Amino acid sequence: MLHPLHIVPKEITAIKILLTIADGSVETLITNLEPEQFPPAVLKQLYARRWGIETSFRQLKYTVGMVHLHSKKPELILQEIFSAFILFNFSQAAAWGSDTA
Repeated sequence: MLHPLHIVPKEITAIKILLTIADGSVETLITNLEPEQFPPAVLKQLYARRWGIETSFRQLKYTVGMVHLHSKKPELILQEIFSAFILFNFSQAAAWGSDTA
């Protein structure tokens, strides 16, 4: 018997949205969100906010070295992740401070 979370829908409705970004290029978004609740202008704002998060994760992975975890025990994995977050936040604060000085 399958767990309810493993049920795959037979059909998914997707909406294609074209957004013009600051440099004039066009980004394509595919979403299942209702356009009445999430008009293109709102999706554009959400996309911009999400993009900042994605670039931070990329920096975290490659700059701080989180591509591979070295620990095996769950508590040590958490320690490794939290240490990387702290290092990343300090480096971002230092970079931000040097930009505003």
